[in-house]
Amino acid sequence: MVPAAAIVERVMSDPPITTAQLGLLRRGVTGNLEDTRELLGRDPQPFTADACRISLAGLAKPLFGVSIRPPLRPQAFLGVLLALVLIVVCLRLAA
Repeated sequence: MVPAAAIVERVMSDPPITTAQLGLLRRGVTGNLEDTRELLGRDPQPFTADACRISLAGLAKPLFGVSIRPPLRPQAFLGVLLALVLIVVCLRLAA
């Protein structure tokens, strides 16, 4: 995850996650639960294999097909690449 975050960090002005944030998570610095509840308006859910299965349930579409679209800008391409990496991680957790 760190290599993907490092790439996205370099090409996006406001990346969804940074290597510094991943470092904080690795050390167990997760923030105040009450602040999270207030910000999101609900209790945060754990990142588990079951949560990935539920999130990916509607994505069971073919991976390959024909699509006619303009080429992606580098930033958009890396965002899509990061999304694919996250999906692969979820699928491995769900297996």
